[in-house]
Order: sequence, then structure tokens, then C-alpha cells
Amino acid sequence: MGCDAKGIAITIARLAWGLSVLNQRDASLWRSIQQAIQYILEKEWRARLQRVSGGKARAAAETRSDIWGKGSMFQLYQAGLFFEHCVGGMGPLVQPAWSGVVTRGWEAATKLVSVSGIQRSVAHAISSLQARPLSQVRRYEIESRTKISSVDILVAVGEARVVVEVDGPFHYASNSTRKRLGNSDLRDLLLRQQGFRVLPLPYYEWQKLPSDKATGNLTKEGLAKFEAWLLAAAEGKQLW
Repeated sequence: MGCDAKGIAITIARLAWGLSVLNQRDASLWRSIQQAIQYILEKEWRARLQRVSGGKARAAAETRSDIWGKGSMFQLYQAGLFFEHCVGGMGPLVQPAWSGVVTRGWEAATKLVSVSGIQRSVAHAISSLQARPLSQVRRYEIESRTKISSVDILVAVGEARVVVEVDGPFHYASNSTRKRLGNSDLRDLLLRQQGFRVLPLPYYEWQKLPSDKATGNLTKEGLAKFEAWLLAAAEGKQLW
């Protein structure tokens, strides 16, 4: 695939993801995106099959991921989920022959994770709540894998599965501490579509909770307030 054609493919992936971030559900726009993806993939695949034969064709099939690049396949994967759950009625965004490639690209792009200091503090608070008698907080898992991404913390609160996403400063616009970026909104939307309850936890709200100056752990008052947030999220309420 030539550089220009590959650039077009990456642009299409970014456009599809951008429409998802904007929560744009116009069927005519998505039909155009779907047709463009189908055209560029079929054109590329025919070109590759013409260049190889026999066993080399299988090798070509295994290198299809270089049409997009890992970052673009992550975007195309999320756009495909948005298309399926929020637009619907037009079949898959990416043809079945390529969907496995896109999924593997998404897996590679989200494989490496890191646990932040705030994330560890939140996990410690959840552990403290879990240890309380009659607590509805039953268990939790850090960096739990879902169909959407690796989520910060997955908590069982009663019968609900609550995803706690610790939104640090990089989740917000650089010129505002309160304007969250659209990719975080898309993440939460897709998680809810998968049946999770979501607690997006702004770093500045976490920092307001009363904590012990010596240990940094939440005080009894701080734990009570955090528990109220978890319970509200488990009921499907959106706090911010």
C-alpha cells in the first residue's frame, strides 16, 4: 500500500473515532465511513494477493495490521463498538475478514498498563471499605481487562459491577481543569453499553476528600463520602 493510501486509511480510522467521541449517530455519515473502510480494505487486499502467491498469501494475511498502525486500530476498534451499540442496523463497521486484525491491534495497543499513585490510594480505600462488616463492597480488581479497555479498578458493589476510572490531569483539556476530554466520555459510554456502572473519579475531587496527613489514607469521614459515591454509581447515578 502506498504512503498516500495508508495515510487515507489512517485518516478514515481517525474520522470514525472522532465521530464516536462526538457521540455522532447520523446514519448517513456512518454509511459513508463504512463504505470507505470497505473500499480501502478490499483495494489493499486485492493488491497484496496480486503480488504474492501460494504460501506467501498466508504471510500477507498475517501482516494486514500494517495498513493502520496500532494507534489507528485502537481507534477503529472503539469506533466499531460505538457503531454496533449506538448506531446499529447496518452490519459491522469492519468486515469480518479484518475484524480479527483490528482486535489484535487493539489488544497490542492496550497491553502495557501502569498503576498511578492516586489509583493505588483509591484501591486502598476500596480495600478498607471491603473490610467493614456488612459492607456492600465485595471485591475489586486493579487494571481489569474488558472489551473496551483495561479499566483502572473494577469493583463489585452489591450486584453491580462498578468501574472506577481515576481521571488524572491528562483526561482534561490543558486550558481547563474541569473540561474532560471526549475520549474519556467515549470510554464511559462504551463501558455502560457493556453493562458496567461507571464512576469517573476526577483527581481534584479525590484530593478534596479528608485524609490523614501522616499516611495519606482517607479518614473515616473521607471513606464515608467515597463509599457514598460508589453506592450512587452502583445505582446508575452520574455524579460529574
